Order: sequence, then C-alpha cells, then structure tokens
Amino acid sequence: MSARETMFDPILRAVGAFLAWLDSWSGNYMVALLIFTIALELLFLPFAIKQQKNSIRQAKLRPKEMAIRNKYKGRNDKVTQQKVMTEIQELYQKENYSQFSGCLPMLLQMAALLLIYSVVSNPLKFVVGLDETTISTLSKAILGADSGNQTIGLLSKIQAMGLDQLKAMNIDEVAFGALEAKFDMLPDFTLFGGAMNLGDTPSIKQFNLLLIIPAVTFISYFFSTKLTRKLTYQPTTTDQQVGCSNKVMDIIMPLFSLFIAFTVPAALGVYWIFKSIIGTFKQYVIFKAMPLPVFTEEDYKAAEKELKGKSPAPDREIPKNVRSLCDEDEDDDEPYPTFVGVKGGRYDDDAEDRPANKEEANNETSNIGKKLESAPLKEEDSEDKAE
Repeated sequence: MSARETMFDPILRAVGAFLAWLDSWSGNYMVALLIFTIALELLFLPFAIKQQKNSIRQAKLRPKEMAIRNKYKGRNDKVTQQKVMTEIQELYQKENYSQFSGCLPMLLQMAALLLIYSVVSNPLKFVVGLDETTISTLSKAILGADSGNQTIGLLSKIQAMGLDQLKAMNIDEVAFGALEAKFDMLPDFTLFGGAMNLGDTPSIKQFNLLLIIPAVTFISYFFSTKLTRKLTYQPTTTDQQVGCSNKVMDIIMPLFSLFIAFTVPAALGVYWIFKSIIGTFKQYVIFKAMPLPVFTEEDYKAAEKELKGKSPAPDREIPKNVRSLCDEDEDDDEPYPTFVGVKGGRYDDDAEDRPANKEEANNETSNIGKKLESAPLKEEDSEDKAE
C-alpha cells in the first residue's frame, strides 16, 4: 500500500466500479452521475427516516419546552438561562429523548459524502482503476506536476489529447501501456457536442458554458437550504440572534458552494447540484409521509397548566405558637396559643370562614377561651396544679 492508499480504498474502488458501469450503460457521464446520486439517496433513506422520527419526538416536547421558557420569560441573566436549560434537559431525560440520537446517522452520511467526493474527484484511480504509480507518471508527463487526489482534470486532458498525441510525448512505456489498455473506460465529460467539458474547472476569466455550473450550484444550494429548514424541526429558542444567524448561514453556505464550484472541475459541481435537488425532494417526501406535529394555542396553555400543577406549592408561614388542642405529645412549657387562623385575638386575612364582623369574632374568641378552660388536664399538669 502506497502513502496515499487508505483503508477505505477497497470500498471506494467498488463505488467507482458501479459509477463506471453506469457510465458504460447510459453512455453519458452526466446521466451516470444523476443515477448514481439517486442510488445514494435511496441507500441513505433509512438514516433520513430515523432522523425524521427523532425530530418528531423532539417536536412533541415543544409545548412543555415553551412552558418552561415562558416561566422565566423576560429574565435574561446567565443564572436564569442556565436554570432554563437544566429544566429542559430534565424534561428530555424524563421523556427518554436524547439530543444525540440523530447525530450518528448524520455523521455516517457526512463520512459517506467525503468518500463519494473522493470517487468523483479521482476517477482515474477509482473509476478507471489505474494504480498510483501509473497516475503519478502520467500526471508529471502531461501536466508537469503530480495531480494528487484530484485526477479528474488529468483525465479530461488525456481524453482531449488522444492516444496518438500522448504516444508522441515519449511517456514511460509501462504507464502508457496501462493507460492504453483502459483508454476505452475513460468517462466522457463532454456535453453538447464538445461545447462543454465537465472535466474542466469553471473560471470567471473565460466566458463559456461552464459558468452555468457555479450559478446553478449557488441557486440549488440556496433554495434547498431554505426548503430543508422548513421541512425539518427547528429547536425552540427565544434568542433573536439565533434567527439572525440562520439567515446569515442561508447566504454564507451557498456563497461558499459557489466559491468551491470555481475551484474544482465542473463534474463535481454537477454532482453537488443533483445532490441538493434530489436530497430536498427526498426530505419533502419524508415530511409528507411523516409530518411534524402541529400544536394549537390550547396545547401550549395545557402544557403551562401541567407545569404549574407539578410545581410545589409555596410554603405557608404558620406562627410558631400555633398548635392543635389534640396534640398531647407537645410540652406544656408554653402557654396555650391562639388557633390557626387567629392571630392575637383576630382572624388572619388568609383564614377561611372568617366571621362577618368584629362582634362575632370576639364572641368566637371568647368561646375558644372557655373550651380551653374546660379541656381535661394531663396528669403532669394536675400534679403541677396540686403543688
């Protein structure tokens, strides 16, 4: 294994062989890329479904999450915000929802995209099947430098020159022989009768049909980002800066894809266009088959009532000298106090069934005193009284 060989090369060669078969079957590399993209999106469909299920589980917790946030609404200090996040995490834990359950499918898809990028950008190795030594020799002889892992430009140059012109360059016989044996397997990057070559890199210095690729890349990525955001669950937030950052990202990422489209061969831009369009269509189908829950204002109010019902009632302060007549276990060191609801001969404002007027209150207080005098004394109290 050479320095540039990796443990993923067997997988990449298998993917490249599939792309080569699609190219030979369709007779057009652009059509082969389209079918290839559709096949990959179908392969990743189970991961997308799992992500949608995870989004639905999180969306179902939205009313309760909003109830927690509304409880602390208007308080933006760091301590309060930390308390909000803590209560939300406790809600997720109680409902058996994990925010990281959707990360694995996403990471797998990102890893797969990187591998597929290697296949599309390095067709001489993974699609045609030439070895590293042959590719390096051809690159130095034709381009004057090593093409590295992006041999799509080298392939386009080889295809444009043809075997006769390459043979006249006195290229190493072993390398030329390996290329000659597989020359018929080279993908045809030309379109519209040679007016467009997907193996070339678009440039603003040269006005040609290739400039369509970066423009369409920007447009497709921009609208796919917008639509995907509407078709997937967006976590609840009360921070306006997050909404602002989303709008910024909706512009920055398409601009970044536009920049990349001007630095790589057009075939990679075509693949990215196909992926954006087909990926958005796939998300739309999943959204229709597994829609996110929709809540009404009553649902949010019910969640707030449930949250208030579960919160502990505030402790009511009861005077220390209040106790029951039936409590015989208490020490009698303190004098008999007034009853709950009575404070200093008057009813507390929070007491229930308060008398209608002051005269009735005084009569009831007098009756309480008579009951206290007629209450049986404990044995200890009787001995004290006898002494």
